[in-house]
Amino acid sequence: GEARDCLLVDKATVCFQPGPSVEVDALNFLQVKALNGQPPEALRQAVALYRGPLLEGFELPDSPAFEEWLFFQRDALEQQALALLHTMVVELVRRSDNQQALPYARQWVRLDPLAEEAYRNLMQIYAALGDQDSVRRQYRTCAALLARELDVELSVETQALFRQLTSAAPAPAPAQQIPPDSADRLALLPFV
Repeated sequence: GEARDCLLVDKATVCFQPGPSVEVDALNFLQVKALNGQPPEALRQAVALYRGPLLEGFELPDSPAFEEWLFFQRDALEQQALALLHTMVVELVRRSDNQQALPYARQWVRLDPLAEEAYRNLMQIYAALGDQDSVRRQYRTCAALLARELDVELSVETQALFRQLTSAAPAPAPAQQIPPDSADRLALLPFV
């Protein structure tokens, strides 16, 4: 069929030639990503197309050349996805659209769990949404991962941001003033 016509095979190579009836998410990702700088919908579409490493689970251990090619292709696509997520998060936060930025920031952390910048952005979003527990949880998660995986402490920048975000907890609501004439009536109410 048409799908088979997309593979060009000879003794030394296998080449994919896209056809009208075959869609490849990685190629679609690259096409939509090329629209970077276009409306946010194009960026959202590109981010949605990236669902993980190229040919995840597929290996040809007897072909070091293929394994090397696949390694670099996977890395390049992941780096482009991370750059798009960064752009999405920064732009949405700039617009104060923290609720929309949240899933992209979470995805950024999932894709690059050792990136302090991703955690800082996620902490800022949670703080803007008033979720201090999540700010603290992200800080602790980042600190634990960096200590375990890289044997390093959080950067001074991340520590300072955490102190700033957690010390800026909203002040308690002012006590409601009872009008003087109401106070007299309250004292006369019977309690059973």
